[in-house]
Amino acid sequence: EKLIALTFDDGLKPATLEILEILKANDAKATWFVTGRSLTGNESILKELIGAKHEFGNHTYNHLDLTTLSAEQVK
Repeated sequence: EKLIALTFDDGLKPATLEILEILKANDAKATWFVTGRSLTGNESILKELIGAKHEFGNHTYNHLDLTTLSAEQVK
């Protein structure tokens, strides 16, 4: 069986709800990589995604390039 993984980087934008409807219409799920700063003011969008049983990944608070930081800075 051939499968495709759909991922969205820095989710929780106004277009997220439109994408969610397209996914729902096609019985598809996605993984949403969310930054902490994108949560403020978009709590209702996050609740919609949770209710639709999508997966989430942590994209840090402000999408820093962790490969350029020391272990202490990452913490």
